[in-house]
Amino acid sequence: DPTTWGGAVPGASDDKMIPVGITVTLSSVVSNSAQFDNFGTIDNSGGTIDNYGTINNNFGGIITNNSGIITNNFGGNITNNSGGIITNNFGTIDNYGTINSGGTIDNFDIINNYGTIDNYNFGTINNNSGGIITNSGTINNNFGIINNYSGTISNSGGTITNYGTISNSGGTIINNFGTIDQYCDGTYFGNAPTGNPINILCDSDSD
Repeated sequence: DPTTWGGAVPGASDDKMIPVGITVTLSSVVSNSAQFDNFGTIDNSGGTIDNYGTINNNFGGIITNNSGIITNNFGGNITNNSGGIITNNFGTIDNYGTINSGGTIDNFDIINNYGTIDNYNFGTINNNSGGIITNSGTINNNFGIINNYSGTISNSGGTITNYGTISNSGGTIINNFGTIDQYCDGTYFGNAPTGNPINILCDSDSD
């Protein structure tokens, strides 16, 4: 709706900003190669967000992927700041670039990571029932929290580094056919992963 944007829908190379209290609903292909700042709500209902630039989901910002596709291409950056929420409902998120998250990511469907996900400073990734996270890139859990709630995490040739907390309780599954490195500050709860064991690493100096 052009009125949402002040009269004209911005193009891929235009900077974009959604203010507090505004909801933008997407049902077609939206490309971004500039900077996109969200303080409101993005409802991707069956559409496609194709990002080559920067998307900042700021404090109070909500991105909901309802049966849509979010593709973060090589060189693209999505930052989910503290207080931001990204919810993937029956949709797909394909990451070839970088996703930085100090907020909350709730996954109920499919996240494919071929690039880098950096979960930092008490950022939380909840992989809920029906959620599948497949990693062939790198997931850095830097003092963040990863909760696998009745979902599946498949580390398919990728690397997961854990300086935070990973919880894999109940009937949840982590398939590790790559590398999981746990450092001194990291904690792992619950069922051990299938496949390769976790590497317990400590990088503290010894005298």
